[in-house]
Amino acid sequence: MSKTLFKRLKGKVIKDTVLKGGKTLSVVREKRRARKIRSALRGKKKGYTLREPGIDYVSAEKIIKTTRQRNRSLSGLQRRSRTIPELPKEDEGKLVFAIRMKVQNHSQMHTKVFKILKLLRLNKFHSGVFLRLTKATHQLLHLVSPYVVYGFPSALSVRNLIFKRSYILKNGDKTALSSNKLVSERLGKFDIICIEDLIAQIVDRKEYFNKCTQLLLPFKLNFERDFYKNLLRKHGIQKIKYGNINEKIDDMIKQMN
Repeated sequence: MSKTLFKRLKGKVIKDTVLKGGKTLSVVREKRRARKIRSALRGKKKGYTLREPGIDYVSAEKIIKTTRQRNRSLSGLQRRSRTIPELPKEDEGKLVFAIRMKVQNHSQMHTKVFKILKLLRLNKFHSGVFLRLTKATHQLLHLVSPYVVYGFPSALSVRNLIFKRSYILKNGDKTALSSNKLVSERLGKFDIICIEDLIAQIVDRKEYFNKCTQLLLPFKLNFERDFYKNLLRKHGIQKIKYGNINEKIDDMIKQMN
């Protein structure tokens, strides 16, 4: 059986473990490491390399694979930039809710793509933001359409999201938007004194829409383990459609809220 040993070294009490043979665990570990180093130097053990602590080693195959994925994402971005459709007049100025989906990791994504997502405040997986559909936002959403899902939410979906998952920054800390006082402190000078006023500004895209959306942090939506499988099974489709899904965004919000 092993025992716990406390020994004093340079004024500090160090906890060590005494093994069955009377040796301490730290001594055994040092001997094992020395044996590995000797075998590596002699070339007896294949695949063992001496690695300096604090340095991450990446294989050449992984670097090549990541570079190809980044170049592929850049070429896709350039292709989409040449074929940006016109914004329909009836959709101009509408309220849009965009959700970032987990399609690619950030390491596999080109920097330009990630910068657009960061500009839209969608740099985290399964986060959502409210946007006003203008020509500029329409172009940005089209450029990152393989990575996001967006559509036109109903007033009920907006209300449920804000009451359940809205957070703001207060003195640098993330705070749940649970009282009207938090709204009046930040937006009282714009005659927005309660959460209902905030919802009305967002739903109706009023004068202080940008102030209200900037106050709210990106919504962190719920994500189940088999979310994508259940989504395919529910709608009976072979592949998830990203990009603009119009009013179907309400179903997505209901599932992830």
